[in-house]
Amino acid sequence: MDQIVTEILFFGSLCTAIAAIWTLVVKMIKPFKDLENRVKTIEETVNTNKDKLINDNERLVNQEMVNQMLLKGVNTLIQHELTANHTEDMKVCSKEIEDLIYSKGGSL
Repeated sequence: MDQIVTEILFFGSLCTAIAAIWTLVVKMIKPFKDLENRVKTIEETVNTNKDKLINDNERLVNQEMVNQMLLKGVNTLIQHELTANHTEDMKVCSKEIEDLIYSKGGSL
């Protein structure tokens, strides 16, 4: 009878030790898993923002080109109004604006 009690106590102690070790391992691994998930989320956010910034930069470059064309066109009109000359400059400017509209019209 004493041997059975001893074996039961030994088995119970062994199970308790295994459970304690398992709990310790889980508690040690959890912060690393949480950190890994957090880093993954941050990387996804950074990649999304990077794509948006690249897209915004392309739009800004296009807008700069349009602004340049508008200023050139306005300047040509003012010069023509002042001197009644510069018709060739007006034709060249008109052609450049048409080319811009035809090539980039959908993305402006």
